[in-house]
Amino acid sequence: VVICTMIATMMILALTSPSSIANTQSIIQTRLAFQHHFCRRTNLHPCHRQHYLHPFTATTKTTFNHRHATVRALSLPRTTTTTTTTTTRLFASVSGTIYTARNSKEVDSDTTTAVPTIRLFTKEGCTLCDRVKEVLESLKDELPHNLVAVDITDNDNNNQWYEKYKWDIPVLHVKDHYWTKHRITEEEARAGLIEALQGSFQPRTGEPDAALMERKQAERKQEKNE
Repeated sequence: VVICTMIATMMILALTSPSSIANTQSIIQTRLAFQHHFCRRTNLHPCHRQHYLHPFTATTKTTFNHRHATVRALSLPRTTTTTTTTTTRLFASVSGTIYTARNSKEVDSDTTTAVPTIRLFTKEGCTLCDRVKEVLESLKDELPHNLVAVDITDNDNNNQWYEKYKWDIPVLHVKDHYWTKHRITEEEARAGLIEALQGSFQPRTGEPDAALMERKQAERKQEKNE
C-alpha cells in the first residue's frame, strides 16, 4: 500500500509540473490543429466543432466530433497574469534651439535691427523639415538668424500647434508671424530673412489651420444631411 501511494504521488507531481503541463498543451494543440486540418480537407465525414472558451484559460472544454476520432481538450488550472500598462511617448520631442547666430545679440550695422529668430514647426521623422533646415542653415552666416524647433506633438498649449499644423509641417514663423509651409527655396529664404533683418517682415497669407478646416467640413456635411 505504501509503495502504491508513493507511485501515485510521484505520478501526480509529474503530471502537474509546469514542464508536463506545457508538453501536454503542445501535444493537444498539435492534435487539434491536425484534426481541424483533416476536417477541412474531407467532404465525406464533416466534423462539428464546439467552442465554449479557450481550452487553456479556464475550466472549459473544446471538442471535435468526427466519425473516426474525437479529440477533447483537457481542463487545466487557470493562470492569472497581471499586466501593467504604461503610456509612453513614441518619439522623443525635437523642440529646442537648432542653431544660433555667432552672436545672438549682434545688431545689423545698416538697419540697427536685432538678429531675428525663425521658428520651425516640426516633429520627429519629418524629412521635409530637414530639407528646410538645410536651406536656412546655408544662409546663417550671410544673413544671421536663430533657428528654433517647435515639436507640434508636445502637449504644450493644449496641442494648439498640432491641431493647426498636423497636415502641413514644416511650417515657418518669423518670430510670431507666419512665413511659409512645406518647402522653401534658397531665394525665398534669402528674401524673407532680409525682410526680417530690416524689420519690415509682414505675415504671409495662407497659414494652415487643420482644426478650422475639419470644423468647416463637418458643418458642410451636417448641412448636406439636413
